[in-house]
Amino acid sequence: MGNKKVLIFGLLALLILGASIWGILNHKKTYPTKEASLSSLVEDSLNKSFITLGITEENIVKKYWEEKSLNGKEKWMQVHEEFVVKQSISLNEALKIIEKNIKHSGGEILSYNFLKDGKQLQISLGKGDITTHSLVISKDNIPKISIIIDDMGYGREIEKEILKLSYPLTISILPHQNASQKIAELAHELGFEVLLHQPLQSIYTNRNTIQGLITEGMNKEEIKSTFMQNLKTVPYAVGVNNHEGSKGMGQEEIISELLDIIKKEEMFFVNSVTTSNPSAKKIALAKELKYLQRDIFLDNEKDEEYIAQQIDELISQALSNGQAVGIAHPGRATLNALKKALPKIEAEGIKIVPVSELLEQ
Repeated sequence: MGNKKVLIFGLLALLILGASIWGILNHKKTYPTKEASLSSLVEDSLNKSFITLGITEENIVKKYWEEKSLNGKEKWMQVHEEFVVKQSISLNEALKIIEKNIKHSGGEILSYNFLKDGKQLQISLGKGDITTHSLVISKDNIPKISIIIDDMGYGREIEKEILKLSYPLTISILPHQNASQKIAELAHELGFEVLLHQPLQSIYTNRNTIQGLITEGMNKEEIKSTFMQNLKTVPYAVGVNNHEGSKGMGQEEIISELLDIIKKEEMFFVNSVTTSNPSAKKIALAKELKYLQRDIFLDNEKDEEYIAQQIDELISQALSNGQAVGIAHPGRATLNALKKALPKIEAEGIKIVPVSELLEQ
């Protein structure tokens, strides 16, 4: 009896194994349709492009799929996506990056349009008669303000109090000061954006004694050496703005060399506008350097009422122009005015952001 059971189980096992082998050998292979395959390749190229541009799922405001067919035969799902991105993302650059990656995938941009005064980009992607993806990329239209706090790095108590403010201010630190490195590290640790506050020559000679100053007469190597030594004392700096410079900002050769170095270091430049000379902007745009300039000095007078009025003007400019940049300095009147004004700015529907979010490419 026992031998019969073993024999029966053995035969069953052989039958199951045989059926499995027959199924494997005779299984009809299926491949995705060319439309589905193309859609996958386009999706991969877009993901690569979005990583380069810093666009994430958080930027998606709408996404849906629509069934499409070609001559009523092959069917596929067309992806529709809408994005809202920060102002610093150039839509022209986005188009170039998407075009480059889509070509490598074997797809193509079928059509594109810039709308809303260049603040919205509509793109259709796929190949030939097949559209696999339809994108709308719009720039964020929420008004924004950035406030840069200059002349940090001395280690004064007022600097530490400024760093207790729970708003994304931008901290610009002078090089080679008693606490340049310490303040930079603390600011970064607390989530503030850090700039190098690069000293440039003033028309007032008594202001040209600060360490790390770049002056006329310096050659290319001296400018680079001075800047790089300055940068070492301000860790985590992602950009640069000028300290003083009423003379230096008008020296085109000096500024050209300095901006070359800043671009090579993959940083950006914020013009503090200490002179009416427009050279820096012209040079920066020619070099395709990320560039921005100050709109209002908030505390030329160390008076709380005056500073409050300047902040009101900053708000007005942001509401009119979509964004505005203010520069202030560590001081008791400035700190008191900011404590009152920062909640007011947000109550106006204005977003306070690090200065890098306002950059134009």
